[in-house]
Amino acid sequence: EEQYRTLMDNLPVAVYRNTPGPEGEFLMANPAFCKMFGFKNEEEVKDFTPASLYQNPKERKEYSDNLIQKGVIRNDERILLKRDGTPVYTSITSRVVYGKDGEVSYFDSMMLDITEKRRVEKALQESKIRMHSVFNSLEEAVFVVTPDRTVVNMNESARKIFGYSKEELLGLSTEVLHVDHAHYVEFGKRIKSAFDKGKTSNFEFELKSKNGDIFFTEHTISVLKNDEGENVGVVSVVRDITDRKIAEEALKRSDANLAEAQRIAHLGS
Repeated sequence: EEQYRTLMDNLPVAVYRNTPGPEGEFLMANPAFCKMFGFKNEEEVKDFTPASLYQNPKERKEYSDNLIQKGVIRNDERILLKRDGTPVYTSITSRVVYGKDGEVSYFDSMMLDITEKRRVEKALQESKIRMHSVFNSLEEAVFVVTPDRTVVNMNESARKIFGYSKEELLGLSTEVLHVDHAHYVEFGKRIKSAFDKGKTSNFEFELKSKNGDIFFTEHTISVLKNDEGENVGVVSVVRDITDRKIAEEALKRSDANLAEAQRIAHLGS
């Protein structure tokens, strides 16, 4: 018992023992438990009931009844209340200990504070939602592809510009977006250049929509790397620059016509 108590007192995780039922009592609580819930010491804990940690005492009874039925409950996540009423996210593992008469004597439980984990998960989820919103609100088409150029994600503008639904393109090679195989190979060289340099690459290229229309595009290629620095894919931002190209060609023709008119005028003079 002394060795057990020494071990419990030095564990960094909260450990406690309590009797079952809605009127259950705390029999033991280690320093980590006291610290987690705002108690000065074990004696203060014993003045409270396990049910007092729950926002809803009925939930405590449900947990107790469920534990008795199963014998062991592992990694059950619950929101409990500290002594001052502050909520704390916990992961609880409990087991039933029976007396000599075969009746439930008490529960032994170990508890982890996962509040920070939940906060980070919530922040990541909110960030993911925001990024998803931004991702699909961009006017440019965005493709995320693997090193072998398989499409793993695309935004709403990609669907509008190329005419393919997300379901149609996911898992396919980007070759379907190219004019022909030669264009696909040449585009691969541009991507390899981005990989080799390890930085963003910008260039213009012709691509093909689902209905067969060929149009001018401008690309910004960025390399995706994992935590080990390995290249794991590419993000390609694609802009339809057909209107710009038409305007540039019109300007070139206008300049050429002006130059020709000036040449003829010069000859006439």
